[in-house]
Amino acid sequence: MRSLGLLVLSLFSAACEGPAGPEGPGGDPGDPGDDGLDGQVGDLGNPGEPGTPGRDSYLTGSGLVLDVTSASISSTGVVTADLTITDGAGEPLDRTGQFTEGAISASFLVAHLAVDGAGAPGQYTSYTTRVQTAPGGATATQASGESNGTWVEVGVAQGTYRYTFDTNVTVADATETHTVGVYGSRTFAGKSYGDDDTYHFVPAGGAAVAREVVTDASCNTCHAELSAHGGARKSLALCVTCHTGQTTDPDTGNTLDMRVMVHKIHSGEELPSVAAGTPYQIVGFQSTVHDYSTVVFPQPINQCDSCHQGAQADNWTTNPSAPACTGCHDDIVFSETTPLPAGKTYHTGGLASNAPCATCHAPDTSIEPIVQTHAVGKYDPAFTPEITIISVTSSGPGQRPVVAFAVTVGGAPRNILASPLQSLRATFAGPNTDYATYWQSTIQGSGGTPPVAFGDPANGVFTWTAPVAAAIPALATGSYTIGFEGYVTPAGTTDRIAAVNPLFAFAVTDATPTPRRHIVALDQCDGCHKKIEAHGGSRTNPDYCAMCHNANNTNDERAPHFEGPGEQYVYTVSLENMVHRIHMGEDLTQSYVLGGNPAPKDTNPLGFPVDFGEVRFPAPRSRCSMCHDGDSYVLPLPGTGRLPRFDEIRICEEDETDDGDAYCAPLEFTSDQTFPMAPASAACLGCHDALDTVAHTQIMTSASGAESCAVCHGPDDEHGVKKVHGL
Repeated sequence: MRSLGLLVLSLFSAACEGPAGPEGPGGDPGDPGDDGLDGQVGDLGNPGEPGTPGRDSYLTGSGLVLDVTSASISSTGVVTADLTITDGAGEPLDRTGQFTEGAISASFLVAHLAVDGAGAPGQYTSYTTRVQTAPGGATATQASGESNGTWVEVGVAQGTYRYTFDTNVTVADATETHTVGVYGSRTFAGKSYGDDDTYHFVPAGGAAVAREVVTDASCNTCHAELSAHGGARKSLALCVTCHTGQTTDPDTGNTLDMRVMVHKIHSGEELPSVAAGTPYQIVGFQSTVHDYSTVVFPQPINQCDSCHQGAQADNWTTNPSAPACTGCHDDIVFSETTPLPAGKTYHTGGLASNAPCATCHAPDTSIEPIVQTHAVGKYDPAFTPEITIISVTSSGPGQRPVVAFAVTVGGAPRNILASPLQSLRATFAGPNTDYATYWQSTIQGSGGTPPVAFGDPANGVFTWTAPVAAAIPALATGSYTIGFEGYVTPAGTTDRIAAVNPLFAFAVTDATPTPRRHIVALDQCDGCHKKIEAHGGSRTNPDYCAMCHNANNTNDERAPHFEGPGEQYVYTVSLENMVHRIHMGEDLTQSYVLGGNPAPKDTNPLGFPVDFGEVRFPAPRSRCSMCHDGDSYVLPLPGTGRLPRFDEIRICEEDETDDGDAYCAPLEFTSDQTFPMAPASAACLGCHDALDTVAHTQIMTSASGAESCAVCHGPDDEHGVKKVHGL
């Protein structure tokens, strides 16, 4: 797992397969490669008012919105769809690009939705298909779109069209929900825009049902905006009409059924098949190989409810199926699979793949209840502690702070004198202009300095006086911050259920406390990570992480400690630089390797280095707003007093003959050269780590450490951060 006590982001990158074009071997499973304007142009329609030579051309803006307003299937199997085409501001567009800028390339599909015995939505089957041939000659029928039907402009309003499918269908069941989908693209001012839409109807009449096991919103929490196969396909409602059980990748033999494919992609390197040495790959458009074997989901993979949201969100608990479950548990096969393939295990009791799974795998009460085995309870608010810091007194230079705080577990006050937390620790850091130092003290747990009751302990309110070792430094000035970390381990489990770290700013020499600048939004981090659980699970708040991961903190404690000649490059772990580098991952131009846990020791001088070069971020990395709160990423940085960050080269000064091991003692592992980065530069260099960019930041920083970044990259500048990041 590529993390430093932190689950890092994976990349569901099947999406971007490049623009469509002529169909080639191993083509895009949802697109026959005919997204260009190679269908019939059709009737350009209304030529304009009498006395004019035709409709006047007029200006429109960027964007593309496709909206299917109706669809039908005739008694002879002819499928038609009415739609409007507008720009991002709602202005109508001419699909041919003659009267408005940017021709529209569009493809259509039609599918029918089965229902199960209870009448709930099942799986789609597409009427529009193609036969895909792999370079080796293997073929597979795939659900697909078409673009070779006919177009007619309807009505008097520009941008309103009727598309008649080339595919003629035989309706499987006129009482089933049928869905027409469209996806398309448009280039405006040199930039490509895509959109899709679906329309549900019942040929025999009546209310349509919708399949919604996963929502766009739940996907986009991590992916910002799903944008598959060149960018035109963005909604799950469209994806599930093509990624059906009828669709297979002929190159690998892997099914492209959504419920299997998505589970496998997100399981990535944790798949039993991948662990056994078989990569998980899908061959896409123009024989492009997509290898998902290094994908690491940014939270425990068994948190099904992170993705499963919507009308049928509880399908994973109430309607388990062999295809969906073996997407993750892909070493399990069923009794009809003979002989037993290498590396596979028969499902307990044999059983056929169409056996009633819910008999043994009911939500809560059965032989193997799904909810319990997927550890959802770990994030149940009923078990979660909450710590509130009420006040900090006696906080001047050299004084021992007295901290009042309250504790609840599951919303109920907790008397931690009678029922201690498994761990409770305080962290101090300062100054708040830019953290330069931190120190910690244990309150409950091994070696703790216990709190005392404050008022009625039954109300869960306590005070704690820091020991002498945790006193405020005698030379401290300004304002500092205290934060708490603590967790409980419910009886019968080994789970550490941690509180969200509370923070409290207090004055040391200031007249009133000044908090540190808030930069990253916790809920946005937790959108991908479920719950940040770094360093054993008790560090859960990025504002708390910044207390230790400050300007002066490098990775020297955990970097390899080898004796002998040679240099060890040690990176800063200041939060803004470290997190940017981790999330940049595979797109870094230089390697980023940090020492992990546990630290090196005499029996293992190497320690446990972690290489973040395979991290795959699931959204465009230019989306600063995915993590940042508000405009906290915009230059210039507010306020003063920020410190440089630095990487460094360290060497071992211990004589190899001093002892019998190859381990360099910490005091002998000393800095030889430092490479300072001014504060704004440190953040930007986390992603933009190329050597020429490093040189640019150094040239544009004065000898005194003043940065000129905002001269060119300020809010209103041509190269402003928002502008160059497309925000």
